[in-house]
Amino acid sequence: MIHTPGHASNHLCYFLEEEKMIFTGDHIMDGSTVVIAPPDGSMSQYLESLKILKDEDLKYIAPGHGDLMENPHAVVDWIISHRMFREKKVIDAITELNRASLEALLEKVYDDVDSRLLSIAKYSLQAHLIKLIEEERVVQDELEFIWQH
Repeated sequence: MIHTPGHASNHLCYFLEEEKMIFTGDHIMDGSTVVIAPPDGSMSQYLESLKILKDEDLKYIAPGHGDLMENPHAVVDWIISHRMFREKKVIDAITELNRASLEALLEKVYDDVDSRLLSIAKYSLQAHLIKLIEEERVVQDELEFIWQH
């Protein structure tokens, strides 16, 4: 059993050693990235939990949603890369706008996502912003977010 907070603070993954298989529940899904919804979800913890899984000797990921996944380290690398790509879009949008509301950032950061999914994407955007605030790279002033120079 491996504690993997991020999607939820109490999330656990289960390791079947003889098969080198990890049962990831909602931590990793086939075909999509998971929603990180604050306050219980944390982008910082999610990324750290993914790095912990990279240290395991794995052959398969058995997600709670989707099919069995091979090449688990490549899957984890892709998820981390995707999250960092999205974080860069957050930083670029705040830098460009200087001051931005959550709604303005949502439109810019998730401009490649079907508009029907934006209400869900907003949670992950909030998680990215909280991570950047924790790292003192962004500050929040009332309802707007400001890039820290």
